[in-house]
Amino acid sequence: MKHWEKVLRRRILFDPGAWSVVPEDTRNLDAIVVAHEHQDHYEIDLLKRLLGASSGAQVITNSGVGKHLDDVGIRWQKIEDGQSTRIKGVEIRGEGSEHALIHKEWNAVHNTGYIIADSLFHPGDSFNTVPSPKVEFLALPVSAPWGTIGVTIDFARAVGAKKCFAIHDANLRWPGSAHVIPKELLAKDDIEFFVPEDGREYEL
Repeated sequence: MKHWEKVLRRRILFDPGAWSVVPEDTRNLDAIVVAHEHQDHYEIDLLKRLLGASSGAQVITNSGVGKHLDDVGIRWQKIEDGQSTRIKGVEIRGEGSEHALIHKEWNAVHNTGYIIADSLFHPGDSFNTVPSPKVEFLALPVSAPWGTIGVTIDFARAVGAKKCFAIHDANLRWPGSAHVIPKELLAKDDIEFFVPEDGREYEL
């Protein structure tokens, strides 16, 4: 699972889950944002470690995750579809509420996408919501039991961000077709796609 931090003099971490590669020296976070309750999006021990190293960090999530955080005494702020908050002046806004359908017999969970500073959209596990107005950057899930490459490409085009990067790809051979095909096809729409490398910082 790839993660993203936007430097607006703020450090925001998305979805520290069971497959995440989070450096041991990660500290001084301003916010930790969790889209939904699946283990690849948050893992309690990792979350506790991060909060221990970032005492001022605010956990932003929805009620589906929040009920589990209540059980272990982790404080959190509920931000769901249409709601927003500011972390040191940077707006975090909830967008959408449905996790993509995995199978009709598989229990659905509450998924919240988040828009940061009106510029980055992280949809969580869903292609159901297209932000309006458009955003500059898209965190694009490229591999999932609920998606295909075709649906992924169509979603990126619908969102229309001019730069997007791969997330939700920890189970893939790297780089693989789920990385190569979006790069080639989205270039036709003047959308720059890239695959973040673990441990490397990027300036958007």
